[in-house]
Amino acid sequence: MQRLLICLTILFAGSTPVLAQPLADRVPGDAIVYIAWRGANDPGAAYGSSRLKQIVDQSNLSLAMNDFLPRALKRIGMIDKQANEAMDLVNSFGGAMWKYPTAFYFAGIDFSTTGAGGGPMPRMGLICQAGAQAKDVQEKLEALLAKAPEVPPGLEVIQQGDLVSVTFGIKPEDLSKGTLAAQSEFTATLKNVGGDPSIIVYADFQKLWTLVDDIVELTNNAEGKDKWPKVRDALALTNLRRLIMTAGFEGSDWTSQAFVEIPSPRKGIFAALEGKPMSDEMLKQIPADAAMAFGGSIDLAGLIDAIRTAAGEIDPEGAQNVDKVIGLASMYIGRNLQTEVLAPLGDHWIGYTSPSVAGRGLLGLVVMNKPDDAKKAEQGFMSSMLALTNSINGAIPERKVQIRLEKIKSGDVGVNYLAVPLITPAWTFRNGFMYAGLYPQSVVSATQFSGKSLLENEQFAAMRKRMGATNITGFHFADLRSSSDEIYQGMLMLSRLAMGVGDLFGVKAPEMVIPQYGVLKPHMTYVGGVSWTDDTGYHSKDVSPFPGAAMMSGDPSVLVGVVALQTSVLLPSLNRAREMANRVKCASDESQLGQALLLYANDHKGKYPDTYEAFIEYAVGELEVAHEVFICPSSNAQLPQTFKAMTPQEFAAWAKDNSSYVYLAGRKTTNANAEDILIYEKMENHDHDGINILYGDGYVEFQMRESAEQELNRVGAGEPNQPAPPPAPAPRRKGGL
Repeated sequence: MQRLLICLTILFAGSTPVLAQPLADRVPGDAIVYIAWRGANDPGAAYGSSRLKQIVDQSNLSLAMNDFLPRALKRIGMIDKQANEAMDLVNSFGGAMWKYPTAFYFAGIDFSTTGAGGGPMPRMGLICQAGAQAKDVQEKLEALLAKAPEVPPGLEVIQQGDLVSVTFGIKPEDLSKGTLAAQSEFTATLKNVGGDPSIIVYADFQKLWTLVDDIVELTNNAEGKDKWPKVRDALALTNLRRLIMTAGFEGSDWTSQAFVEIPSPRKGIFAALEGKPMSDEMLKQIPADAAMAFGGSIDLAGLIDAIRTAAGEIDPEGAQNVDKVIGLASMYIGRNLQTEVLAPLGDHWIGYTSPSVAGRGLLGLVVMNKPDDAKKAEQGFMSSMLALTNSINGAIPERKVQIRLEKIKSGDVGVNYLAVPLITPAWTFRNGFMYAGLYPQSVVSATQFSGKSLLENEQFAAMRKRMGATNITGFHFADLRSSSDEIYQGMLMLSRLAMGVGDLFGVKAPEMVIPQYGVLKPHMTYVGGVSWTDDTGYHSKDVSPFPGAAMMSGDPSVLVGVVALQTSVLLPSLNRAREMANRVKCASDESQLGQALLLYANDHKGKYPDTYEAFIEYAVGELEVAHEVFICPSSNAQLPQTFKAMTPQEFAAWAKDNSSYVYLAGRKTTNANAEDILIYEKMENHDHDGINILYGDGYVEFQMRESAEQELNRVGAGEPNQPAPPPAPAPRRKGGL
């Protein structure tokens, strides 16, 4: 954990970062991956007029992030002293990363270290413009490194001015060779998304393919050298050049954009995934009151062709193997999978939920396709469903129940469906379209739709105009006005779940972190986005009124279910985490007692104490061992209120019967070996799951109950804290804590 935290860090030297490219002028120019965040203290010029600012100004969100969360982390450190240092670092470094510009990068692998007795060294870093906290963050990271058992060579923590970084494998001259901000490929790619982003993710695939080439060459593996170029070329990977994703405020809204640079002409799988522009005819099938709608384009039959071609270029038998799989599937279905099932389907798919069709919830989802050949598509789909039901029925023991394909007719609409409980997957082909849903009622209603379409929805029209993209190949849209009132209640539950945990641990949470619904409602517009392609590559752009607004566009019942699931998982997890901490604490207690036993033996001619009481009196009186060490936090035992006033003799008399630990007295010497048991816990601790055991070599091991009982029987452990008979020699296997 410590090493992972440290190895994810970066170098810099100190100047003001370019706002649209946080700290890119402190990242080496050969970086393959760059992820940056400009910090909550400077979310961008557009934030001042954003919907989010208006909401934050009327809520306690800032108080929760800047006050409650740090206090909660501090409280965790107080409860568990072993976690205190980590919580302090998270509070300091994590707080700085949240507030100030931060960037992570990966700049490949340094292979020059391989011949120097070491292995290839990854080059990466994490850099934060931590402001006044820079020195504090640097000192905490240095302290963490000082306590690490081993510090990898090439790992450095640097603080210069208001910048602090941790780097791995980065040399001082790396920045002098140029920075990412100065790379023409990076700046050119950035122009495809524009704006003044708060978050940037950038990946240079051309550099990645070169790195893979180098790795394959250095491994000197003949098969790898032969296969990798074939895979690279067959999949046209070198055609995939760069990727950039950004998110930030634009106008009053939150937008995200993405661009994948794959220039035309695209080849292989990239060509099959390119998609065709979606016509208004498809969009007209979606009702204007749709709560949620989406659409996309994919040529499934063409994708199989691309896979077959690529497989053949990689391996002479590859295409034959693909054909064998397709052949087996075709035999199973009774029709050719590619030409009679997939090819007749159209490239475009849409889906939606609508209160005028089957309700806003996801159970009312309708999916549609416009087949190229409706008759063939219907025959191929029916054959596929028959094969599916036959397969399921064949796997049912003794075939006591059967899944059947059924058909109903509503008016002049015939619908096929799977007769199963809870949901009833249904479909029909009508008016040149394929309709599918989770219930026949949804399918029938969809076929009968004839009102205003999504094209007449003012919110969708506004989104489409704002995107400015023509010939879109995909889209998604959700009208928040139709679902936000119900989702809002789920958001209150989620926020209270997080805040309530803090309250349970004595950290008072701010009231009304989520603002009143009246504050949110005016900002409930839409969540949506489109994707398209051009000669340079694939593009997408999404918009929402504020970050996280997409949570309010789903099915309320799903969100409530998520809340219930999280609660059911979180509370036991909290108990489990506390119990695991208690096990560690007990192991630490027994380890201290083991050291005290050794010191006792040194003062008593190599002999351990005859009684537990004598040992306790010596440990507390002579060695000043803390009284708390004799009590397991998982046990029901508690120190008496007057324990501080007790003499060592008085405390020993009390602890002999009330301590959480059992001492096998009167038979051990400093010659005890790893098979001997010196001290163990009472079995009722830790929910009766198991106990910690201290062995003669000072090793403490937690053993589950059954294993622990076998260990105690092996050494003939008698009544607690009473002399036991000599142990029977037997090997012991250590499993660790």
